[in-house]
Amino acid sequence: MMKEKTRINNAILFCETPGFPGVSSWMSGFTSILLTLCQAWTIITIEIRYHLGNSMKEKRQTIQKGLVWEAVTTAANHPNAEQIYENIVLKHPSISRATVYRNLNMLVDEGKVKRIRMLGGPDHFDRTLGNHYHIQCTSCKQVSDIEVFGDIDFSTKNVETFGYVLESYEIVFNGICPDCQKKHAAQRQ
Repeated sequence: MMKEKTRINNAILFCETPGFPGVSSWMSGFTSILLTLCQAWTIITIEIRYHLGNSMKEKRQTIQKGLVWEAVTTAANHPNAEQIYENIVLKHPSISRATVYRNLNMLVDEGKVKRIRMLGGPDHFDRTLGNHYHIQCTSCKQVSDIEVFGDIDFSTKNVETFGYVLESYEIVFNGICPDCQKKHAAQRQ
């Protein structure tokens, strides 16, 4: 019997092999595969420890940010922060309102979600990032996209900014949505 000694990650393996020719080379091949697997396992373990130990808070925020992003992108309309929170809390009751608001702000800052500022009401959020316009129902306050045919141009040549440097603009049209029109018509009858 031959004893082969191999060190893998500070553990010493002893392999006993009968004295047959070729068995020792087979065992050394097996040992090198085992060594490779142990090294890979060590790397995976270190990665897991790093993500779970050192940055658990970041990981949790990433999961929560994903929930917020999913709620915005799957919404049929342009929800406000409270509507997003109410949607998420149905499936994840432990999430806090502050967490939803904080992650919404981060998504806006990262350019993944668009904030629509409403005068006299809460901000709404939109998954469509390109330049487009919105309409808000004056009755139920729902916000929807609107299609504008032709250009609306507010470049510096068409607007007196009184010393301001024009960076962007947002136009929100006001009207009554089809659902509210039906409700108002039914109430009149």
